[in-house]
Amino acid sequence: MPVVSAQGWLGADGGFESRWVICGLLFLATSINYLDRQVFSILIPDLQDSLHISELAYGRLVMAFQLSYALVMVGAGKVLDRIGARMGLAVSVFIWSLAEIGHSLARSAVGFGIARFSLGFGEAANFPACIKLIADLFPAQERATATGIVNSATAVGAIAAPALVPTLAASYGWQSAFITTGLLGFVWLIAWGGFHRRLARRPSKTSSGLEKVEPSATRRTRISWRALLTYRQLWAFALARILVDPIWYFYLFWLPKYLAQAHNIRGAAATPYLSMIYACSGVGCVAGGYCSSALIKRGWTVNAARKTVMWVLVAIMSPILLFADRSGRVGVTMLLIGIAVGAHQALSTHLFTLASDLFPSRITGTVVGLGSSLSALASIVTAELIGRVLQNNPNAYSMFFVVAACLYPVAMLVIQALSPRLTPARISG
Repeated sequence: MPVVSAQGWLGADGGFESRWVICGLLFLATSINYLDRQVFSILIPDLQDSLHISELAYGRLVMAFQLSYALVMVGAGKVLDRIGARMGLAVSVFIWSLAEIGHSLARSAVGFGIARFSLGFGEAANFPACIKLIADLFPAQERATATGIVNSATAVGAIAAPALVPTLAASYGWQSAFITTGLLGFVWLIAWGGFHRRLARRPSKTSSGLEKVEPSATRRTRISWRALLTYRQLWAFALARILVDPIWYFYLFWLPKYLAQAHNIRGAAATPYLSMIYACSGVGCVAGGYCSSALIKRGWTVNAARKTVMWVLVAIMSPILLFADRSGRVGVTMLLIGIAVGAHQALSTHLFTLASDLFPSRITGTVVGLGSSLSALASIVTAELIGRVLQNNPNAYSMFFVVAACLYPVAMLVIQALSPRLTPARISG
């Protein structure tokens, strides 16, 4: 069975069948992923009134999503390393699309809790599958750029939600927003299956059919979670994710509520602000990934390129967040938050890339799954804490911005302490 290089897994002709087409399809899947999870946070200010959902109950609904996301994530990566990311991602999209449509049946906090839990169950495999495919198909000097493109899809989904959801809800009822966004996943599945069927009909490229999409699938890992936990490289990735991922969930699930609570801006009126913020996150993903890739192409080491860019991002984010909520003008505040969110997603792109820098691609799914599971568990705790704090003091958002500003440099110090040179782990087998 031939092994296809990361430089050109579908041949060197640079045609339609290239690794960048797969990158584009991963971008679309992740866009839908984030659109689906964002619908609920857009609708919740109005649903809280009509369905009598308290602040604490909302925090626990966020927690329901994160709990299933965390529990499934820990095993999803290992499953992907065994059955292949191509098939695993298709199954994931199918499950989460059904769960998204299932939200339309909920009529209480309990019903939404079941739907949110199911959505997290389905969405958990998306990022491990995407990072595994990128590790398989892209060399180090292109990996951060490809990861940035895929990670920027989180912005597309987040921008599409405030643009699309209020209009659907106002015109056809809130249920239509969940049904419409859920159906998009099935459209993507048709495109994903059609693309791979096209590859299967092109034997002139290789004789292995669809196996050329995943060259690492020929070497299945035997490493256990227990053994993986002994690697400092794993903890450099996981602890950094544990520290910064809850901040992203705060941006994703509470910024619409922050606009409604602190500035009395909700529904369609919030769309320009949220769109601007998530547009910044998309630009940050691509620009941040491109910067470290460009530095590596110029001869910088992976360690120097990745960490230089990451420290610059921290130097941008932390001061901004300390003062973002004190400007007194909503436009200035949201612009500052947008810059911080963009820098956050650029940092997140590099954290995902570290997993493929530090571990061989044949176990990247397991590494990303385990690290992401641990960070999701941390996010569950923070969702409960945020819900409790806001239940007692609905105007406590400034404190959360200050805490976020302090966590970013701590995460970088953890990476430096555990992996000072980003030396790849030596995995036998």
